Amino acid sequence: MFLVVLGGVLMILAPEVWAGLAVLALGVVVELAGIALERKR
Repeated sequence: MFLVVLGGVLMILAPEVWAGLAVLALGVVVELAGIALERKR
């Protein structure tokens, strides 16, 4: 659950343009990893 929340926070906090896209992509990856780990349990 923590990773899902962290991913959401990263997506919200993403700044402008390229740095923002990198943080957004990281947020999406973290979100997906969190969801995948939740489903494994």
